[in-house]
Amino acid sequence: METGNYLKEIIGYKEIYGNDETLDEASQLIGRIPTASLLYKIAHINIYLYLSHPGSGGQLLQVEILNSFLKFCPPALIAKFKAVIKKVETEGNWPTIFWEHSNLLFYDLVFKNQTPGIVGHLSDTQTEQILKAYLIVNSITNNRFSITKEEVDEAAAKGELESILIPHFIYQRDYISNLDFSNQINRAILFFDYLENTPEYQPYIADYYTALHIKSYKELLYNILSIWTQAEIDGPVGNRRAQISFSTLKNLVNLDYIESLAINKELSGYQSDLSFTALREHPLYKIGPTEYIILDINFLTDQLYKAQVFAFKKFIKSKGYQGNFLSVKGKDFMEDIYLRSIMKRCFPQFVKLNGDQATKNDNTELCDYYVRDQSKVLLMEFKDILLNADIKATANKTAIDKELHKKFSANQKNSAKGITQLYNAVKYLENSDLINDITDRNTPLDIYPVIVYTDQSFGHEGINKMFNKSFQMLLAGHTFQNVKVNGVTFINLNYFEVHEAYLSSGTINLYELIKKYQEYVSEQNQSTTTFEVFSRAYFRENNVVDIKENKLLKENMAIIMPEATL
Repeated sequence: METGNYLKEIIGYKEIYGNDETLDEASQLIGRIPTASLLYKIAHINIYLYLSHPGSGGQLLQVEILNSFLKFCPPALIAKFKAVIKKVETEGNWPTIFWEHSNLLFYDLVFKNQTPGIVGHLSDTQTEQILKAYLIVNSITNNRFSITKEEVDEAAAKGELESILIPHFIYQRDYISNLDFSNQINRAILFFDYLENTPEYQPYIADYYTALHIKSYKELLYNILSIWTQAEIDGPVGNRRAQISFSTLKNLVNLDYIESLAINKELSGYQSDLSFTALREHPLYKIGPTEYIILDINFLTDQLYKAQVFAFKKFIKSKGYQGNFLSVKGKDFMEDIYLRSIMKRCFPQFVKLNGDQATKNDNTELCDYYVRDQSKVLLMEFKDILLNADIKATANKTAIDKELHKKFSANQKNSAKGITQLYNAVKYLENSDLINDITDRNTPLDIYPVIVYTDQSFGHEGINKMFNKSFQMLLAGHTFQNVKVNGVTFINLNYFEVHEAYLSSGTINLYELIKKYQEYVSEQNQSTTTFEVFSRAYFRENNVVDIKENKLLKENMAIIMPEATL
């Protein structure tokens, strides 16, 4: 099976021109070009890259975007690019010029060097200057980390390539495309229903809507989806539009709310940070009375749910709220409401117990969620937590490993977390059943330990391998006779959301898929493959039927837009 694992190699200024340049030089290159024209150019690159994956398709898109610049450049520059790209491909890596993180860094550069003017035609010289400035941004990114060939070779020889991949590249996970916007719609509707019906947050929600210039969350979702529709994301890549207009839709959308998503008013006092906070909160740029540029489609999608979580947290804090909203939301909403609702729909035919029901003889919780199909048992620990952006940006292996350990092994108080919780659950099931699920012990239980996470950082190549190794070390200290234990598997909550129909219908069997995944990653040269990447390859190889129907999304779209049809 070919999973398509590629090491992204960013092509920067030094690779093309032979020397490094500074951001000051990049600023001078774009300094006379109108801000609107620069944003228009990069915004279209960004929207074309949405859901682009490494491999032949992704490489073809890279070449097409590059050609949109090179056709205005001298032949010598074209020849240099061809030579560099060929060299990277020969080395077995994925040559990358344009990617989401560099786009965000370029926006940051533009916002610090604003030039008045409207979106207009770029001259040949300006086009080449933009490309040069972009390559400088790439080089700045490359120079953040000093990885020698010797270090890579040594790590590869030890079979520990993840020791290089995780600290130096984990930050990139924040900028990959969202897999599907439907899950954010589904989360959002339950989330706002939770806020509106929870006494602790009821006093704030009406004022929050007023601050957003909306009457209800339905209006918020409707307007964001209207922007999506204008962008034509679902069509061919070349037809996608970063520039949108509401001139003919003024009576159908809330222009005040849409304008609140524009970054224009924030630029007079613009401050950059590692998380691109201003862009996350304002993913649009206004260029006319009803005309906008979509700066980042992922950040726009996040406005459906993810951004609302942080915006509401910020809002209630400004109103005097003293509680830990993110912690409460993670337990009361994401685990106790949302996770449970997903699992009930994904596994209708199996025994299912949530944390309150999956209790041991001493009435304590075995795990966050328990699913059993005859002798096969899925043990889930759910982690709706984040990895700090500042820590990721350090590329400090010790600091990052320490933070990951606190989240997935044992916290500062040495309380069991993640794999240690799963190990303790396995030890319990070796000798005892749950109060609410008596099993047939004539057949050993086949245990499938799973970490379900929400932060894309935890889906980085090598993290599953690292913690599976630690999990196996825990198991090695105990002899099991009544249970068989598979390796631990990290699965993004998105996977269950996007594949709900596949799981509920039995089109795919998660137990079988996990078993095959663990067999696949047992091979050294495949050991850092993520579950999601393996799953895509599995679907291709086994010609798994494409299920397009999303019943829950259809129901929720009817709530947002009663006359909408899918």
